[in-house]
Amino acid sequence: MTVTLADAVADRRTRAAVCAAWASRALPSVSRVLPAAVSVTPCGPRTRSAAPTVFSSGQILLSPMLDDRNDTPSARQMEGLGLWDRASNATGWDAYLGGTAGSPDVSPYAAPARAQDLAGLPPAYLDVGSAETFRDETVAYAGRLWQSGGECELHVWPGGCHGFDEFAPQTELSRRAKRARLRWLSALLASGARAPGRRITAMASSAAAWA
Repeated sequence: MTVTLADAVADRRTRAAVCAAWASRALPSVSRVLPAAVSVTPCGPRTRSAAPTVFSSGQILLSPMLDDRNDTPSARQMEGLGLWDRASNATGWDAYLGGTAGSPDVSPYAAPARAQDLAGLPPAYLDVGSAETFRDETVAYAGRLWQSGGECELHVWPGGCHGFDEFAPQTELSRRAKRARLRWLSALLASGARAPGRRITAMASSAAAWA
């Protein structure tokens, strides 16, 4: 079941599973999904106002854009290669942060890799290709979630470039990736359905990531 954000905010019982896919729709945008409710970025769920709250029951991050410093081994390895290389990443972060990317005062609400504490976040599903810029920051984020006692499922798809599942949806690798996402989300929704007085909705940013 899917609902609009307005519907979710209007219903205090709602627990949302937030999906962010690709760099342009990745985790930095999630902090803007619920601007008057609860942030679900890796700073931890913190209420930003007295507005009705949507509680996040899960985070599904597909090739997430997490680190404004843009200096991981995979970012350097993939420089000049693929749809979203290190130069594209720098352009995206500069546009998003107003030219402050890489500076010491970048907020973890904008760049999740800057967060000091990842404890208390909802279960996470992380998905990235092995041949893309975001590989190492995604793996590092998963590791930090585990170290903080969080629940996380990580998939690094061998040979997958950025957006492989949308550019080549007919391949076995893309089919495997989509089956894994649906299996994880189905289990999350099923667990929410068993909780009395609650309903979990899925707010996805890209239908093609599932079809």
